[in-house]
Amino acid sequence: MQINKSLSAAFVAALFLLSSIAQAWTHYGHIKYSFNYTDIPSDSVIYLDSGDQQSLNSLSLRLASEHKWNDFSAEIHYEMNALHSNNPDLITGVDADKNRALDLSSNIRDENNDLQQHRIDRLSLAYSHDQLVVRLGRQAVSWGNGFVFHPMDIINPFDPVAIDKDYKTGDDMLYGQWLMDNGNDWQMMILPRRNLSGDIDNDQASQAIKFHALTPKGDVDVLYARHYDQAILALGYAKSILDAVWRLDVLVTELSNQQKVTMLMSNLDYSWVWFEHNVYGFAEYFYNELGEADFSLSPDAELSSRLSRGELFTTAKHYLSLGLNIELHPLVNLSPTMIVNLDDNSYLMPITLNYNWTENRVLKTSLILSAGDSLSEYGGPASPGNQFNLLFTYYF
Repeated sequence: MQINKSLSAAFVAALFLLSSIAQAWTHYGHIKYSFNYTDIPSDSVIYLDSGDQQSLNSLSLRLASEHKWNDFSAEIHYEMNALHSNNPDLITGVDADKNRALDLSSNIRDENNDLQQHRIDRLSLAYSHDQLVVRLGRQAVSWGNGFVFHPMDIINPFDPVAIDKDYKTGDDMLYGQWLMDNGNDWQMMILPRRNLSGDIDNDQASQAIKFHALTPKGDVDVLYARHYDQAILALGYAKSILDAVWRLDVLVTELSNQQKVTMLMSNLDYSWVWFEHNVYGFAEYFYNELGEADFSLSPDAELSSRLSRGELFTTAKHYLSLGLNIELHPLVNLSPTMIVNLDDNSYLMPITLNYNWTENRVLKTSLILSAGDSLSEYGGPASPGNQFNLLFTYYF
């Protein structure tokens, strides 16, 4: 692992040196400050560790460079993050490349309530010619039709209540796409991972192939994958209905005991003008057969593994999400959302205000309310509490 890390660091340093002296490289990035404050219910297990209030301050810098020549392109993104919290559990789980093919993360300081870390989040070389795209290295791939829930997006999906969705976390993979003359395309992905011993392990890897077709009756996606040594077959569909768009993702996955379970996501979105304000709304239903009808602090092993890998963020079977985006002003948008656990009637309600302060400065604030009875997902012993978030971004 140490040799791998040293070689990776040397490669990254060489790319940065090349990018600094080559005129054809394009440079950009951002600086972000975020603050999270959570008021924790007294009966929550989180309360026992951190009291009734917890806070997280973070400052991050992203430096990105891209270069294109002939049919090739290269991309590299460097991140530096500094975090401080009164609850150390909020920073010990920061993504650190422990199971990725390349270890491109390093802690500058890790003491009690403080963490300073830098890492490479994008590092790839691509070839694009006519109908073929091949990209090797650290990158991100997004699949599926979900707004809040993403059953087909098996690699680093966003948390349903995440306020910062500028970049998905990158993973080390080989990606390819073949564009057909009729507009259809094939995509493939091979993503190796390491096991707890630090060795590349095929049982931890992901391989996937997806076919996307444009038909007169709608867009169709067909996905087959081997993900952590379990088979996945998924179907996606999107179709315009009058002035709205309806989408459906159905995924069947094989468990370690050969049992098969189903996940389903269906949504509908629509835009309109209300009192001279642009308004966008959606409704989304999510079903997870792996979910549990009654909330438990110790979920089933198959569900628990997906929660720990960051593929799922919910523990029940049935969810409904309703959301709006209201353009209060050309520079200000209000986005209230409600996520309801239909099994126990508990809910989360994120309310986000987005202010495009200037062309390169954005201020976001969000209030996330949670409620439910004492044995529910969002009101019980694992309740996330009520949260306030602030995110300021300066792009350059």
